[in-house]
Amino acid sequence: GAEHSSCRIERFLQMCDDDEDHIPDLGESANAQIQKCNWQVMNLSTPANYFHALRQQLKRDYRKPLVVAAPKALLRLNRCVSTIEEMGPKSGFQRVIPERNEKIRNNPDMVKRLVFCTGKIYYELAAKREELGLTNVALVTVEMISPFPFDRVGEQMGYYKNVSRGDGVGPGNIIWCQEEPKNMGAWAYIKPRTVCVAREALDVDLVVRYVGRRASAAPATGIGKLHQAEQDAIIQEALVGREEDGKPRPSTLLGHQT
Repeated sequence: GAEHSSCRIERFLQMCDDDEDHIPDLGESANAQIQKCNWQVMNLSTPANYFHALRQQLKRDYRKPLVVAAPKALLRLNRCVSTIEEMGPKSGFQRVIPERNEKIRNNPDMVKRLVFCTGKIYYELAAKREELGLTNVALVTVEMISPFPFDRVGEQMGYYKNVSRGDGVGPGNIIWCQEEPKNMGAWAYIKPRTVCVAREALDVDLVVRYVGRRASAAPATGIGKLHQAEQDAIIQEALVGREEDGKPRPSTLLGHQT
């Protein structure tokens, strides 16, 4: 809300010791990558993934800290559910959850906009996408932020081949969406690693489009109407963008997009 506090996830991410310019061997198991890093930072969006994250932590050969930044709002969100099968045999932790809408997931050539996000904002994006009837926007949630899932993020970018990568100077339609201000949240951590995986794995000079609040000294405005206007602008900008006189014009409520 307008007066919400922050766990300062950006500070936890600053203390992660994985290198933003080095992609681990993509043939190496995820467990090996996790084991080499000093800790894990997650923002989980499903009950099943929360269950598997805790179970995985208990089963580790060598215990290291686990930071979970999932907000309590998801506890009472009726869209945030998992089936018992998603917690049963042959299920496991997902570092990245791909597009959950089967129609969109099975028709990647139709997708013109790829939105990466983490945590509860996924549900706001999904609800608005459904309301607008959009089938050309794919939503991907990064569940384990650190160590960064280079391989899974690269797979998603490669899967949606018709999404504009930009020209190497301006951004295309690969988006990082967050509700925190630009100088907070996961943006500073996510940006260079996404650029790295695009360059090294896909041979693409990528400029990621940022959609979120502008830089701020406080995590929230303290004014309910302004907070809601910002939130509405984030969802609108991430899904369809904003135009004035037929030209793209990002909302002045939000941060610069690069």
